[in-house]
Amino acid sequence: MRRKRLWQRFREIDFISYWPDMLGLLLLIFGLMGEILKPIPYPLIPNLAIIQHDLSNDLIAIGITVLIIDNANKWTTNQVARREEKERLILQMGSPAKGGFATEAARQLRSRGWLVDGSLYYADLRRADLRRADLSGADLHNAILIEADLRGAILHVANLGEADLIEANMSGADLRGANLGGAYLIVADLSSADLREADLRGADLRKADLRAAILRGANLSEANLSEANLSEADLSEADLSRTNLEGADLSGAKLRDANFTEEQLSSAKSLSGATMPDGTKHD
Repeated sequence: MRRKRLWQRFREIDFISYWPDMLGLLLLIFGLMGEILKPIPYPLIPNLAIIQHDLSNDLIAIGITVLIIDNANKWTTNQVARREEKERLILQMGSPAKGGFATEAARQLRSRGWLVDGSLYYADLRRADLRRADLSGADLHNAILIEADLRGAILHVANLGEADLIEANMSGADLRGANLGGAYLIVADLSSADLREADLRGADLRKADLRAAILRGANLSEANLSEANLSEADLSEADLSRTNLEGADLSGAKLRDANFTEEQLSSAKSLSGATMPDGTKHD
């Protein structure tokens, strides 16, 4: 049984693709034999030993050259194939078609390490259907995700810094610890999203839907939340220093231990039922 398995593996070897290597190795060995062992008499071909010794240096050089050139060609071919495969998967990841095509592409990109190595910088993924996709740790810095469907997606500690997420649907998404610094989230749907400890410094969240979002401990300093809907949102321990809250709806929001000023709150549209830092409810 063991011999049968070994024979099967032997038959599966693609000798055609390895023939240049085998030829180069044979020439190299033949040349080294002539150089190191000196002339060795061959009973059937007496002059072969002399020829081998005289051409040993040339045989060694040719053998090494064949090995180098063949492996260089293989490396180049593999690199081209990898680049084409990466481009194909990124294009598929931006697919708006239903059926999980984009999600499957994201899975394959992760398996090849391309989801986290910067390959998706500036990637055009607008309107991509990435519902419930596992994008945890993904590096999507500066990616274009306009109107992308990211409902229920896992973006835990993902890098979305300066990404374009205008009108993206991220309802119920897991964005814990994610970097959204400088991101464009105008009119984005982040309702019920988990943004605990997320970095939203300088993010543009104008008219964004953050109803019931969990922003506990999030950094929202210098973010623009004008006219955003933050009703029932949990902003406990959030950093709201220099955050624009003009026209924002904070009704029923939890603001315990949040960092903000009275002047900021005075510009909000509504604070009805909000839990203030001292634990009292705003009228």
